[in-house]
Amino acid sequence: MSSKFNQVAAEKLINNLYHKTLQQAKLKVPHVTNFLYRNPPSSGSSLDDLVANQWKLKQLEQAPLDLPDLQITKIKSNILIWNNPNSLLVNTDFYNAYPVQRDAQYQLPPDAKGIDFWAVKARNPITLSFYNQYVLVFPSHDLAAAYWMETRNKTLNGLPMNLKFVEPSKRLLSHITSPLFGKASTSNSGIPEPKAAVEEVFAKSPEKMQLITSILQNPSNNFANISQLIDFNSRLNMVLVRNLPIGLSKHALPRLLWNYEFPSDIPLDNCFIEVVRDGFSSVNRTLIKFANHENARRFVRSYNGTKWQGRIQDKRKVIQSHEPILCEILY
Repeated sequence: MSSKFNQVAAEKLINNLYHKTLQQAKLKVPHVTNFLYRNPPSSGSSLDDLVANQWKLKQLEQAPLDLPDLQITKIKSNILIWNNPNSLLVNTDFYNAYPVQRDAQYQLPPDAKGIDFWAVKARNPITLSFYNQYVLVFPSHDLAAAYWMETRNKTLNGLPMNLKFVEPSKRLLSHITSPLFGKASTSNSGIPEPKAAVEEVFAKSPEKMQLITSILQNPSNNFANISQLIDFNSRLNMVLVRNLPIGLSKHALPRLLWNYEFPSDIPLDNCFIEVVRDGFSSVNRTLIKFANHENARRFVRSYNGTKWQGRIQDKRKVIQSHEPILCEILY
């Protein structure tokens, strides 16, 4: 009896609440309707903003004239550098920092799908250590100036983009390539010390030294040669691996990576280059060359942050690192 009474009371309470709420809602409906429909949505295209901004865009040739008179902008060059200790940035991060055409100040060439440039890390050409600097190379000074103007008030990973114009030099050009790239030997034995002269560093890579010389002889029209020197597409296939066990046999890595693809135009041994080996400080860096970017990415996803998973035949001759394996594609 009590349960039936409770059910009837609950239904009455719900009905009372419904009617009371309905009366309050009727008073508010006109106000809500007026708020929703007082600014009807535009029937225009989503490209209207882009078209409206088109006539405001400055010609690309105006960008160098708009550069402020600063020490970092005085050099007329197509190369920008950015001193930054953050080693996690890649070419795409710099590309995304440039505004879309709707928000840009300068008009890019009509056939361009976006601003064209390369952004790579400055590295020691022998040890491949990061020099806390990024190098951006553009097809022309106008494009470099436009990029500087468009990004001068921006930050990337929390740091202001304080870009600086620089002239190409032997030292700078040697930092964006390495004699270990291409069809290099299986080790850096015979390659000079990291602080050696550029000519000595690239003695075993005459084609790279020739490119550097050509760029310095014609610094105003150097984008094609610098692009060839950077060889960005080949970089995407190479991985720098840190903290592998020191003293592994030359067969250990090929056996572990038996299901990966490697370049067919060079011997398999040349795909594994021991860049740095220091048993005293437990520093070990190995450069691995894969057949394509997909295999390089798969290796990084599988082994970055892990411990050595392969077999060690003679543990007395091998020094294992306490740090996890770190893998980095050579952007």
